[in-house]
Amino acid sequence: MKNTKIINKENIILLFIPVILTIYMRFGMADQFSFYFHSFFTHSATLSFFRIFYEYIFVFVSQAIIPILLIIFVFKESPSNYGLQIGDSKKGFSIVFMLLIPIGIILLLTALIPDSKPPLFHSVYPAIPEVRYSLPLFFLNVFFLIFYYAGFEIFYRGFILFGLKDKFGAIPAILIQTIPSVLIHIHKPDGEIFSALIAEIFFGYLALKTKSIYYGFFIHLFIGIGIELAMILF
Repeated sequence: MKNTKIINKENIILLFIPVILTIYMRFGMADQFSFYFHSFFTHSATLSFFRIFYEYIFVFVSQAIIPILLIIFVFKESPSNYGLQIGDSKKGFSIVFMLLIPIGIILLLTALIPDSKPPLFHSVYPAIPEVRYSLPLFFLNVFFLIFYYAGFEIFYRGFILFGLKDKFGAIPAILIQTIPSVLIHIHKPDGEIFSALIAEIFFGYLALKTKSIYYGFFIHLFIGIGIELAMILF
């Protein structure tokens, strides 16, 4: 007889996907910070920084800290079972270094090729326009980007992918995590949305292949920093 237990790990994970993303999109995005707290800032540049840093940290807390707490205290498992481990470092780092140059070329072309319609890459990136004029502020932005992409990878590739693969199988788990991780790009430029269709599947494959989310995190962070740098320089 099949297990019809309602409260199990997989159902909790599937429930938390819309719960966490709804809370994030309703309360955790930069525009929400501007709406609620704009009156506290007299300088638009200061508001520009805080609204983005708020979103990055919100993502880290909601999509990394909360899932890790669920894994430890509700599922009674180790985070290492969810890709928070070195895994196959030889395979992982070889893939990372093999992709850095072609990804850099793609980012350069993205900056040089005109956008066909809004939103435009140059109007979206860098997320904090003021980093164009200050190297220390650019590196501060990079520091906070680490939190954003850590939250992103822990949630989609760790919590969802590794949490569902035993129940549904590797390919269905990859496709399940692909759905929300692509849709979260819906307000981004077309090039970013459609490239995410391929990238999110690849990141899922890479995580399972290496038994780690770290290598996808390195690539994703490189893309995030690279696209902002490309929009600044070109």
